[in-house]
Amino acid sequence: MKNVVILHRTYPLPGGPATLIKELINRLSDKFKFRVLSLQKGDKVIQIKTKSNIPYLRLIFYHFTSFIILYKLHKKEKIDAILTIGTSTLGGTLFGKIYKIPTITRLSGTRMDLYKRRQCMSIITKLKKMLYWRVLILEFLGYYLSDIIVVPTEYSRKRVIEAYPSLKSKVQVLLEGAQVPKKYLNKYEIRRKYGILGDEKVILFNTYTTTPDIFSESFSRIMNELPKAKVIAIEAHEVKICAGNGVVKTKLTAKEALQLGDVLICAPLFEESHSTLTLESIFLDVPVIAPNIGWFGEEFKNHPIFLFGEVSPEQITNKIIEYYNNREEFEKQTKELKEELLRKYRIDKTIREYEKLLKSMRNR
Repeated sequence: MKNVVILHRTYPLPGGPATLIKELINRLSDKFKFRVLSLQKGDKVIQIKTKSNIPYLRLIFYHFTSFIILYKLHKKEKIDAILTIGTSTLGGTLFGKIYKIPTITRLSGTRMDLYKRRQCMSIITKLKKMLYWRVLILEFLGYYLSDIIVVPTEYSRKRVIEAYPSLKSKVQVLLEGAQVPKKYLNKYEIRRKYGILGDEKVILFNTYTTTPDIFSESFSRIMNELPKAKVIAIEAHEVKICAGNGVVKTKLTAKEALQLGDVLICAPLFEESHSTLTLESIFLDVPVIAPNIGWFGEEFKNHPIFLFGEVSPEQITNKIIEYYNNREEFEKQTKELKEELLRKYRIDKTIREYEKLLKSMRNR
């Protein structure tokens, strides 16, 4: 059995990369011995404890400590491959380069949307700008030292190569899929548990990838148009039910929340908009409305009914009204889109591709 160490700062907190790591561990544990280095506690996790609350110093400490831990692990039991998830790659890739251990970095195009990130610079302090560029340099060094950079979509590959042309030869696409979630036997029983009547309009909103202003203004407009509706905000680590009379925090997971809703709103800040939540929603036959940009624009091009123009509260609300006025057509096209995406974005296919990659890396 070969040893693979995974570096991901926020595992096992919810999110697409965490889902990928869990699936790799669950499905391939008979072929690989996985260990995860993270800032969080969890099963099969070696926690990295940082001693600074200053973001830049905290990042430096993370790189340094992960390097030291990798050295100790390798000394005790040879590491065959290192998989880094996200942007904090330098400690892992530097160690791999020095000790000739194959390294894979998993990235998404979101991190490469440099133009919009530069736009954001105008609203932060000069000190933060300096720290930003230092962090970016550390990120690039990590990517440059990787043997292979894996991205979850073809659109991501374009964004990475646009930002860093010198990395072109390293970039591979492994389409990152999602599980087909099991449906509740009785959707209305689950709704009743959270005080939602069977025929109430329930709108899901992925707030993790948008701004608080976009969500709050969209919520206000939706309440004006549909005063009896409920909006379920799916955040990074919690789910809230919002209505005209207040907000209720729940213990729902994102997957459970999807089973309560009529439609999911995605209003991403960045053009790279692929997400596990989007795929799981469609696999559950819950329509997704989204802007005509990036991954959405490419994958939904045969079904423009789901797309709106720019990310704005007005356009989001108009599309929601259109959905409720034409539900049958939206639901019909959701089933068609589901069949198209299932051919490309199934998690079992993703895991098989990662298995092949890990086997090929260890033989280098």
